[in-house]
Amino acid sequence: FDQAFRPLTGKTPVEMDVLRHRVGLGAQDQAECRRLDSRLPDLEADARQTGGAAKAQADVDLYTARKRYFDLKC
Repeated sequence: FDQAFRPLTGKTPVEMDVLRHRVGLGAQDQAECRRLDSRLPDLEADARQTGGAAKAQADVDLYTARKRYFDLKC
């Protein structure tokens, strides 16, 4: 079905799976999941590239975002 509706939705089968998984979440939680989807790669890159004292803060920020992502069941 995902391939048949792709011209209408513009979404890949993986993106449709994510949407189906999140359909049970409230609107605010879905919005936060979308925000975390775009924020997590940046936080992961920061944690990899940062050194010194800033590394600890970057790791804490990444952990906090990941924990929220899993708590929301995104």
